[in-house]
Amino acid sequence: MTRRRSKAQDGMTLVELMVVVALVATLLALSAWGLGGPIGEERLRSTARLLVSHLEEAKMLAREKGIDHTVVFNPNNREYRVFRDSNEDGNLDGGETVVRTVQLPEDVTISSNKPFLRFNSRGRAEVTLATITVKSTKSDSEMTVSVNLLGRVELK
Repeated sequence: MTRRRSKAQDGMTLVELMVVVALVATLLALSAWGLGGPIGEERLRSTARLLVSHLEEAKMLAREKGIDHTVVFNPNNREYRVFRDSNEDGNLDGGETVVRTVQLPEDVTISSNKPFLRFNSRGRAEVTLATITVKSTKSDSEMTVSVNLLGRVELK
């Protein structure tokens, strides 16, 4: 005599369920790993664009207020600051107003051929050519922001 299985007993065994869960977990891990590149690239681009807009803001504020505005880069702390440089020395001294401090994302670094970039009241840069490099720590990707003597900010 054989036993018949009822419809209520049909289903998956624990082993089958564990195999399915393992496959789903593997697929999710692979898809998340694959998205790391595009997300990192977008973070790099957005950081570089944000830097360009802050440089343009410093230039505009210098022209509007008639007071030099400086952007100082601090790669060790992964940040840069925009401030009103009333004594025109490129250093943030007591009494000078900080317009903004920007903390870089963890996977982005910044370096510059100049320690600071100052815009005068005519909107011109007080350097011959500043080159700021924004790099991704997760890939070899980098973007370059250049500022010429006339104050033109360009993203490359």
